[in-house]
Amino acid sequence: MSNNPTTVANPSNQSVNQTQLAMTKLCLGGEIIKIPTALVES
Repeated sequence: MSNNPTTVANPSNQSVNQTQLAMTKLCLGGEIIKIPTALVES
């Protein structure tokens, strides 16, 4: 299973989900949260 690239993609998808959550929080919180979000994207 470790050889499957899907296993490697799973953690990547989780990171995307957290980024999506951060974006939703920045929309509710304000643009101030947008600055740290940019760092997360990098």
